[in-house]
Amino acid sequence: MQEDADQKAEVWLLSWLARRDYSVSEARQRLTRKGVSDARIREVMDKFISEGTISDKRFAEALVRSRAARGKGPLLVAAELKSRGVERALAREITDAFSWRDVGELAKAKRFGEALPANSDEFDRQARFLAGRGFPIDMIFSLLGR
Repeated sequence: MQEDADQKAEVWLLSWLARRDYSVSEARQRLTRKGVSDARIREVMDKFISEGTISDKRFAEALVRSRAARGKGPLLVAAELKSRGVERALAREITDAFSWRDVGELAKAKRFGEALPANSDEFDRQARFLAGRGFPIDMIFSLLGR
């Protein structure tokens, strides 16, 4: 059974990557669940990384673009990258290079319109919404005109 899994490791990984990008950590976990030996996982991952078939940087960039298109903020995206096994330094590099203010403005406008909050209750409501979307407090205050 183990030998069969070891032989299929590359095919499985290629079929997964054909559908979407995976982080190196996610791919390792999936291969482990399939019963592939640790030595074979290292061998396959080293090959795929050196060929550029799998890349944490490409995965993280795609995830950031995808989540930003859904109106998610940098704190939420950074937490998701961490949970998917992307190194903190790489996650910070990619999230810092993104224009989150634009994402926040679009999310706010889509939900509440262009106008600034008229009173403190409305400010609180919009601030909670943006915080729930993963925007930092300083950006929320800036987006809401305070």
